[in-house]
Amino acid sequence: MALLIVLVALAGVSSLFADDEVVLTFTPPAACPGERVTFPIPSFLTVTDVVGGGIGVAAMSPLGVGPVLSSDPGGLVSSPECSFEKGECTFVVSESAKCGSYTVTYTEEGNFGLSVSGAFDVAGPCCPAVGGCVQPVNSFAMLSPWLAAIGLIGCIGTLVVVAKKRLS
Repeated sequence: MALLIVLVALAGVSSLFADDEVVLTFTPPAACPGERVTFPIPSFLTVTDVVGGGIGVAAMSPLGVGPVLSSDPGGLVSSPECSFEKGECTFVVSESAKCGSYTVTYTEEGNFGLSVSGAFDVAGPCCPAVGGCVQPVNSFAMLSPWLAAIGLIGCIGTLVVVAKKRLS
């Protein structure tokens, strides 16, 4: 009976951490391997009065167990560092990361197992082009049809002027 009362009480309490719109936002939103990425720690994890007496979530991590960064598919996150003083975490995109979309998850292992996810891309100049290689544009080759057309119009115009002068 006591368990039933506890469950009903917990169901009626609005959760401090229930927010469907909390997602990680990265700066930059896409990067190449070897680049550093930053994101703010979700605000509900930096509240200073989660436990009475002004003890914040960061101080509640037992035995130094703190935030864990992971990615799906794996192999994106390298050298993760989180600072509650700065309110941000950083990581380096792993050299083994392949091009594509990843879901990065920030989990507070020691604090109720809270986790927040966000989308991240490895794309842009670090990924090879599909179906070939990237080469610089040859300006003369792009303009040559137009140059031929201008030359042909000039020749026809010259013939018309010369023909008119001969007839008069």
